[in-house]
This record gives sequence, structure tokens and C-alpha cells, in this order.
Amino acid sequence: MSEPETIRQAVARGDYAAAREAWQRYAAALGAEIRAGVAGPERRRELEELYRWCLQVVTCARARAVDCLNGAHAASVYAAVPAVGRPLLRTSL
Repeated sequence: MSEPETIRQAVARGDYAAAREAWQRYAAALGAEIRAGVAGPERRRELEELYRWCLQVVTCARARAVDCLNGAHAASVYAAVPAVGRPLLRTSL
């Protein structure tokens, strides 16, 4: 399996530690290719596409996590409201 595919799979499953390690290996290999003068425009396109894909997936995962945290916070606020003997809303019929 190629490093870009390893990165995609790790990011897709939310295994960011594995994704970071794969990115480091990929960056090292790409750096070696650049220093050797063999990295062509196709490698740049591959890198750009992979970066954009990862950014989009991680941004969505972060938004979902923030939404879950906001929901948990709202639930904790409502759970903390004590039950009182007097109704909060009075109605007359």
C-alpha cells in the first residue's frame, strides 16, 4: 500500500497518530525525491490533492466533535436545573 493510501485510511478511521506517522514517512520520501531532483509535477499534484482531502475530512471530524461537545454541555446545563415546587410557567384556563 502506498503512503498516500495509508494516510487516507488512517485519517478516514480517525487514527490521527497513525496518520501523522504516515505523513512523516511520506514527507521524508518526498524530501529525498526533491533533493535528488526526481520529484516531478505529478508528485506535487498528488501531495496537493492528498492535503486538501485530509484537510476536508479533519475539518468535518472537528465540526462533529464540537457539535457533540456542545450537545453534552447543553445536556449538562439542563440536567443541573433543580426541580422546584413552584412551576416556572403559570397558566390559567
